[in-house]
Amino acid sequence: MSGPSEPGNDWPTEAFAHVAVALAREHLASGRSFVFRAFGESMWPTYRSGASVRVEPCEQASIRCGDVVLVELNQQLVLHRVVHRTGDTLTTKGDGVPHPDPPLPLGAVLGRVERRRRDLGLAWVSRTGGRHLWRVTTWLRRQLSR
Repeated sequence: MSGPSEPGNDWPTEAFAHVAVALAREHLASGRSFVFRAFGESMWPTYRSGASVRVEPCEQASIRCGDVVLVELNQQLVLHRVVHRTGDTLTTKGDGVPHPDPPLPLGAVLGRVERRRRDLGLAWVSRTGGRHLWRVTTWLRRQLSR
């Protein structure tokens, strides 16, 4: 087993990804929405890197083609558009990438984007639960920058 100080070890990134997925899943499962900053270019031009988006809990039966959803893909949070749905399987794709993601079970969908928020600086998840997510995120960022 490799330690955190060895070159090429991605344990902080992997740890952050696991925590982020678990917190998002728990928050949305409890019926609460949250706002977060989406980084990356896969949804350009719809969402620029750093855009703040509000993710709402949603019923799996209500997911339709064209919805922008937050999914767990390869143990990471990914914000992509639903391009195909068949029964309990769906395919997502970033607006700015040529190829779709691999098919996913409906259970991989954590929530649906309800709106984009341009005016947010620091995004709080909610009045109560968001503080905990913000603290964990801040701590993990500090660990990664060391």
